[in-house]
Amino acid sequence: CLGAPPDLIIVLGGDGFTLKVINKYWSLQAPFFGINFGTKGFLLNEDRQDIESMIADGKYKVYEFPLLKVSAFLVVDDGNFCQQVSANDIYIKSLSASQAIRLRVKINDLDLCELTADGLVVSTPLGSTAYNLSAGGAVVHYSLPVICVKSLNEVWPQQLPSLVLPWDMKISVTVMDTKKRKALVSCGESFSFENVSYVVIEKSPKTFFLALLEGE
Repeated sequence: CLGAPPDLIIVLGGDGFTLKVINKYWSLQAPFFGINFGTKGFLLNEDRQDIESMIADGKYKVYEFPLLKVSAFLVVDDGNFCQQVSANDIYIKSLSASQAIRLRVKINDLDLCELTADGLVVSTPLGSTAYNLSAGGAVVHYSLPVICVKSLNEVWPQQLPSLVLPWDMKISVTVMDTKKRKALVSCGESFSFENVSYVVIEKSPKTFFLALLEGE
C-alpha cells in the first residue's frame, strides 16, 4: 500500500464479507466502516440517504476490538510454526469429511479434556454469532472481554460444554493420532494450515477498529 494510510476503509457487503476484509487489511490500522448490503448486518451501518454527509462530517464513533492469535505447529516437527490472526474465529477441523479427530484440550495450565469430534471453534465476541452459534455455542455481547470455545459435532458422551472464558485465557489443543486423523486450522477464506499437530489460540496484542454511525 503506497502513500499515507487511509482515514477510513469503507466496506460494502454483509457481515461475512466485512470480516474477510478486516482479516486481510486490519494492519492498515484504519477504522472499517461497513455499509450493510447483506442480510443481518451485525457489524455494519445501514445505508441511508445522508450517509455520505455523515461520514464527511465525522458523525460516527470508532470502537477498538482485539484479535485472536493462532500459533499452529505442523506434523513435520522441524521447530517451525505458522502464525496468523483473526477478527472473528479460528477453528480446528478434520481434513476428512468422513472421519472425526481426537483432540486434547488445555486451558492455560489446566488439562481440561480429551474429545472426539469434527473439530473445535474458538471465537471472539464479534464472532460468537457465526460458526460458534451454528455449532450451539453461547452468543455474547461484542463489548465483553471474553473468548468463546465450542466443540463441533462432538461424539457422545460430550466432554466439552460450550465455554465462555476471560480474554486472558490461552487455549492449547493437541491433535492425537495425527498419522490416521489429520487436521487443519483455519479462519474460512482468510488462511488455512493443514496437517497440524499442536495449536495455541490466545488474545493477540494487535487490534482493529470499527466505525459505527451515531445511533447504530
